[in-house]
Amino acid sequence: MMRGLTIFFLLISNVVWAQQNNTVEPYKNDAFIELLGNGGYASVNFERMVYHFKRYSVGISGGLSTFKLKDFEREFNPDVIAPFGARLYYGGFHHKIFAGVGQTLTSISKLNVETFNPQRVYHLSANFMLGYRYDFKRMLLQIAYTPIWSNYKQYYHWVGLAVGFKF
Repeated sequence: MMRGLTIFFLLISNVVWAQQNNTVEPYKNDAFIELLGNGGYASVNFERMVYHFKRYSVGISGGLSTFKLKDFEREFNPDVIAPFGARLYYGGFHHKIFAGVGQTLTSISKLNVETFNPQRVYHLSANFMLGYRYDFKRMLLQIAYTPIWSNYKQYYHWVGLAVGFKF
């Protein structure tokens, strides 16, 4: 009788441990600084995980960056770079690979040759992402190949390195 109860409880405990899913994300928001990447030389980004199923996750992100704060007349007129996109993650709790697509909106100040005044010019560029991400408990490290199709005319090979935290 005692041997039967011992075997029964051992089998029950194995089933309970087997049902645990260690890939469930306790944090759905990420804030990170990306050096290089889709936002130019550096950008501040926010990402929200909107879907999670087993080992797959989908995140939607947006960011903000600037290159120059003053125009050619030395007036405050910053160039603004805003990358946004979606990523598909695959992996466990710590190790993930991802692929994604997005757009980068740029708003830059240039010289208007007719009036010799600053003129705001807007461009939209496609970007792609393919990379690896390591999640610590509350922090993340990410490296990615992030080519940019600038203004849908020129293709640039680019990489990105991100460090951030999860909340």
